[in-house]
Amino acid sequence: MAKNKEIKGLALIVAQYLANYEPAENPNDMGTVIRSTEEVITDLADMADLNANVVANVMLDMGYTVVFLRDGRHGWAMKPR
Repeated sequence: MAKNKEIKGLALIVAQYLANYEPAENPNDMGTVIRSTEEVITDLADMADLNANVVANVMLDMGYTVVFLRDGRHGWAMKPR
């Protein structure tokens, strides 16, 4: 039970981070940023010891999509609020 509570706490931290963004409908829209899961983990590293599965699950649950760009980059399409 303690592990489940820990995961919920980590998911809440990710959700609060994402309150500054919204899912981008088009990765080419002005202002859209492409962030990898590792970049999100790095942004929050001083707050929690996150893992990729927690971040990915929260982002998918919140409507974010993974995009693959022609230049080879890939990540989450995010638009700052």
